[in-house]
Amino acid sequence: MSDYRVGEGHDIVLGSLTVLDPQPRSEGLKYTRTTYSASGLVYREGPYVELIWSMVESPTVYQAILEDFGLDALVSANVTVYVLDDQLTATRYNGRAIRPAIGRDGGQRNYFMRNVTIIVKDLTTPSLIMAPKLYLLPATTIFAGRVNEPNPSPIRVIILTMTG
Repeated sequence: MSDYRVGEGHDIVLGSLTVLDPQPRSEGLKYTRTTYSASGLVYREGPYVELIWSMVESPTVYQAILEDFGLDALVSANVTVYVLDDQLTATRYNGRAIRPAIGRDGGQRNYFMRNVTIIVKDLTTPSLIMAPKLYLLPATTIFAGRVNEPNPSPIRVIILTMTG
């Protein structure tokens, strides 16, 4: 993967996401529960990703990481992330970032913060429709009536379509 990225809010385009510096490591997309049914179907629930920084050099760098996720003043925040999915392909997701709990999701040892972990949960695919446009098509005449009715009644219809 080239780089992990993040942006505050949902549905942010890839080019507007901030490249994380320093870069975390991640095992890719995970699930809170995977159920294997007798029929052979696999049900995956609760997609999330863990972003782990093995070592953070200073409190200033730690605060910068939190700011990138909008977690400097909040415990959790809506974000768009560019991370590895379960097939290790870089993909953009909407999710909810959770601020690390110091001691559980990383802590300070030998003057450095180690294994700082930000979890982004409730992952969904971003919307494809960014700015809908309405188009008015020419009025069309259709005939309404039962299939075997000898003289169906004509009706004028106006069709609206929406595109992204």
